This record gives sequence, structure tokens and C-alpha cells, in this order.
Amino acid sequence: MQKDMEVVHMCLRWCYMSEVSDQQTQVQFKESLKDDIVKTKSFSIKNHHMKYLIIIVLQFTMFCACSNNDPEPTVETPTVQSLKHYIEQVRPDFKIGVFFNDHPGNKEPHLDFIKSNFNAVTLGVYMKGNQPAEGTYDFSSTTPRLNFALDNQMWIKLHPVFGHNTYNPEWLVNGNYTGQQLSDIMEGRIDTLLSLYGNDVDALDVVNEAVPWDSKGTIWDEETAKNKWLELGFKEQGGKKWPVFIDHAFRTAKEHKDQGVQFILNENNNSQSNSLRANNFFEAVKILLDNGVPLDGVGMQMHWSVKNGVVKQSHSGVGAVLDLESIRNTIKMYGDMGLDVHISEFDVHLPENPTTADYDLQAKTYRDILKIALESPACKSFITWGTADKKGWAPTGYNPHALWLDDDFKPKKNFHETLQMVKALQENDL
Repeated sequence: MQKDMEVVHMCLRWCYMSEVSDQQTQVQFKESLKDDIVKTKSFSIKNHHMKYLIIIVLQFTMFCACSNNDPEPTVETPTVQSLKHYIEQVRPDFKIGVFFNDHPGNKEPHLDFIKSNFNAVTLGVYMKGNQPAEGTYDFSSTTPRLNFALDNQMWIKLHPVFGHNTYNPEWLVNGNYTGQQLSDIMEGRIDTLLSLYGNDVDALDVVNEAVPWDSKGTIWDEETAKNKWLELGFKEQGGKKWPVFIDHAFRTAKEHKDQGVQFILNENNNSQSNSLRANNFFEAVKILLDNGVPLDGVGMQMHWSVKNGVVKQSHSGVGAVLDLESIRNTIKMYGDMGLDVHISEFDVHLPENPTTADYDLQAKTYRDILKIALESPACKSFITWGTADKKGWAPTGYNPHALWLDDDFKPKKNFHETLQMVKALQENDL
């Protein structure tokens, strides 16, 4: 009888102790409980039914103690593989994006990659494509892309409102228009775009590639520019001149939409101060600002190419050799003028049959220039000129392997190395 009572007391004591949450006490409790179960099995209790019932009770009590008081299993947080996730922690104001020319309804294989990694898009609104005749507009391909960006809460830029004759429709290039008629066409285009999209977009490349290639050192060369809009002539002040069409385009856009949209002058090969083109562009921007033309920012296209182990400006590799410090200084130079800087069409073109070393150099270029952009307060965005190699810009007639995804739509080394760089920046900021 005494043994029966001792075991009953043990049961009551362990039922009480199983509710104790102190971890050290619980460890001692479970070890003692194991001993008591063994001890109970050895007791000479006459009522065998009682003996086995008590053993069952003790074992159940131990089960409850173990399940209720053991710490929860550790659940590892999945590794985040998203550029925008880390960039938004390093620079909440910074936009990382792509030129987006896909129709969302086609369910392209890289759409999920875009949604996961980017918080910005550039949408093409080329005059040649969406103004088939004077006074006629077709934005049927633009609106679905814009809705995709809005649905994914992306920063949106339209590109370009005006450009040289490569971007102009034949009816304009070959038309015989007076200056007033050309001004009216410009105003109609600006009014239409901003009326349709002004409340949804964040920026416009108002003028694209206005400074022609020019070996003579002059900024505006009417002969090489091949730009219908230059028929509007030039303004001149203090011995400096600038095109009427640029002046008129920016002032008209600003009058239509004074707030909420940035108006940008976009150009190529203008990111390094060690080239004539970049110096011409800087002088052009200075003239425009000095004469009250309302620029909000400048775009640096930054098309690069790898040629014989060297990175050079332009897709064909005819520009200056990559100079990272020159890029950093150029961004700061425009920031000091009160302008935002946008890296607007970034890519790194490779040879037709790229080597491992070519891909390595491409990855380094992506990583290093994005790092400079993130470290430069004046730089507000980094947009690549597409997403997937298979669907990217191929001006040389072959796939230049210039973008984030390979021909199987898988992230390349440039993506993985850039992601690691951004993660490291984010960890250093914590």
C-alpha cells in the first residue's frame, strides 16, 4: 500500500511539474521522470492493473512534458534572391529596372524575374511607332505594359518623346512643314502623352540623343544631326546657342505637368568626362540651364562592349575605355548642378562567341557601375536595356549576350555577382 501511495504522489508531482516553463527545471524533471518510470516497473505492487496504469500515466506525463516544453524547432529564413529587396534597404529612393517591351499577356518566361528583382521600367513610346500619321496616335502596345508596371508598383519612365530622324516617322521627316506647324506637332504629342499617362508615370525622356557625333568639337552640328526638329532653328544668348526644339519641348512639358513627373535629357557616351562627346553634352546642359530650360535630370545610356579583354563605351566598342572614377566624378558633376542622374540604357555587349573571361568582365562591369550608382546620391536609377539575352537589342546582327538572363532565361554570372555586391552593401549598413 505504501508503494502504491508513493507512486500516486509521484504522478501528482510530475503532473504539476510538467507545467513549469523554466528550461533548466524541465531538464532535471525529465531525467528524474525517466528514473521513476524504471523504479515503478520494479515496485512490487500487488494490484498489477494499478501498476501498469501508473506506468502509462507517468509515460504520458513525460510525453506531455517533452512536447509542451521543448523549444520550438528553428525555422531558417529562406535566402532572398532579389536585387530590389536589398537595394531598397541600401537606398530607399533608388530605382533598379529594365526596358520593358514585352506584352504581359504573352506570359513571357522572364516576367516573374522582372517582378521579383526590379522596381522600375522604361516603356518605349517612339514617335515612329505610335504616330502613324499626323494627328493619329496608337498606344495599344504601351497601355498593357504600363498597367503591368502599375500592378507591380513600379516607377515608370516613357522613352523618348522626341529624338533624331531614326525615331521620327516618314511622314514627318519627308513632310514640308513650317516652323509653326512643327511646333504644333510637338505640342500635340506632349499634350497627348501627358493627358493619357501624366498621372501614372514618373519620368519622361523628353529629348533623346540631341548631341550628334562631331569631331569638330562644336555641340550642335546641323549637317550630321539628321534631325527634322532642327528646322525650328536655334536660340542664341551671350554667344551660346541651343536648339529651339529642345527649349520648346521642355518648357511645354513643364507647363503641362509642373509637378510629379521628371523631365530628362537622355544621351549616349556621355558618362565619362574624358571624351569629346561627354564634354559637348555637359556644355549643352550648362547652356540650357543657364537659359532657364527646365531640365530635371540627365540620362546616361551606358552601352558598353567587351573587345579583346577591354571594356569600351558603345555597343561597337568605338568609344573611350571604361574609367570608373570618371563615371563617379561625372555623376557628381551633374549632381552639383542640381540635376538627378539616371543610368538609362545599361548593357554590356560581348563577342558573338563569348569566352568565360568575357562573361567575367561583363559581370565585373555590371557590379562595379551599379555600386558607383548606389554610392552616388545624385544617381537615382539604373535601368538595363532589356532583361533576357534572347530578346535584347542586337544592333550588330547577332546575340550580344548583353543582359541579365541567358538563352534559357536563367540568371547569369553578372546577376549573381551584382546581387552579392548589393547584399554586402546592405549588411554593412545594418
